[in-house]
Amino acid sequence: MMILPHIIERILVTAFYPNGVIGLNRLDEGDLEQIPILRQVVCLCRFIREENGPLKLTNTGNLPLKVVREMYLTGVRDWYYTKYPEKRIKETDARFVMIARDLATVSGIIRKRNNALLLTRKGEKLLADRQLLLETLIRDFVHLFDLSRYDGYEFTPGLGFRDAGLSLLVFDRVRRQMPGESPSDMDYAKGYFDMRPDFYEGMRSIDCYLFRTYQNFMELFGLVTTDQKWNREENRMIMTIQPTPLFDRMIAIRDDYDRIGVRMSPQLKIYTLKITLTGTNPPVWRRVQVPSSMLLSDLHYLIQYTMGWENAHLHEFEKEEVCYTDVVDEELPSVQYGGMMIADLLKESGDRMIYRYDFGDNWQHDIELEEMTIPQEGSEYWVCTEGARRCPPEDCGGVHGYQQMLQILNDPDDPEREEYLYWMGGPYEPDEWKSSLLNLSLHVSADDKETDPRFA
Repeated sequence: MMILPHIIERILVTAFYPNGVIGLNRLDEGDLEQIPILRQVVCLCRFIREENGPLKLTNTGNLPLKVVREMYLTGVRDWYYTKYPEKRIKETDARFVMIARDLATVSGIIRKRNNALLLTRKGEKLLADRQLLLETLIRDFVHLFDLSRYDGYEFTPGLGFRDAGLSLLVFDRVRRQMPGESPSDMDYAKGYFDMRPDFYEGMRSIDCYLFRTYQNFMELFGLVTTDQKWNREENRMIMTIQPTPLFDRMIAIRDDYDRIGVRMSPQLKIYTLKITLTGTNPPVWRRVQVPSSMLLSDLHYLIQYTMGWENAHLHEFEKEEVCYTDVVDEELPSVQYGGMMIADLLKESGDRMIYRYDFGDNWQHDIELEEMTIPQEGSEYWVCTEGARRCPPEDCGGVHGYQQMLQILNDPDDPEREEYLYWMGGPYEPDEWKSSLLNLSLHVSADDKETDPRFA
């Protein structure tokens, strides 16, 4: 399962916002009652209301025991307190209670004043509309909430939970690709880390991802059930993950998430760009069709993916000796390209600019605007239409190192050949190139609902 990097970014940024790739369906009252964290937040707010004013906290700033116990009983149960029901439950021992309270605070539903909790006006409004309350909780959970303080994996604060939209997509796609089977926890983890390799640091990162994503997110929102058992053969704890009936009723995933929607306008043109890796012989090149309104930041991701780079280094665009970057260095003359479109730099057929990647290896790409066409409403275009030759490996030493590497690989007697093959993880066929984007399309529409907000 592979997704274009800028599409991944769109999934992350727009999850649970209007027109986002991942969204919520409207639920009836019965379904809303099945969501543990929603029940817990409502329970906490009820206690605050019953006090007819602030809910006083303990001297250590924790919730009173009766509130903790009631919130615990309305949420996901912990095996320990299920086995020992007579035990007193403190807030510091019940992570789901802590998460519910802190999320209600982050969402502006409650606030703390003078060691007591108050219900805000926003909270009163949301309590009157449970669907709106759910939408607020899940959106703020995904985009604002820091789960790392609750799970002991502080070394990876960004892993998993800020990718919740992506994880929902992975979970849905993996289970649909394995009909009649029960995907393992490793199947789900692999699907995630294939797209987020920057977070992978061995088995500990897998454990963190599974715990944080499936227990502390999806189970808390009633989307899955989980169970853990020790597996002697694998010498690790195996997590069994099953979707609840609520998953398909609650989560909406756009089937066209890998389609770029563009709003029709008099100024819109479809650009045909030829991207050639300078200095390669035979040349490594790609031909793409993109909207003239595409941001330079998205063109960067598109080049990375169509060429085959891993987005592991800095980059810049250059036009007429002016450099455009995403990060401005005061010591270097450059312009920050935030908000700039391709049309700001390429205006006529034949115009060119440079895309430079990895300032050490100095991979320079020549971008030529070959053709401009005026689209028709409802028209559909393939994004990547042609190309030739495989992208060089990362960190191989630029064009000179790449050509030297090819010579070594072509000589079976060269003593360095095996070392190169080991370094690359297997054979490297420079003539092979298969576009992964032939199914990625560009759709021109006058309907805002069909439009990617990044190209509106």
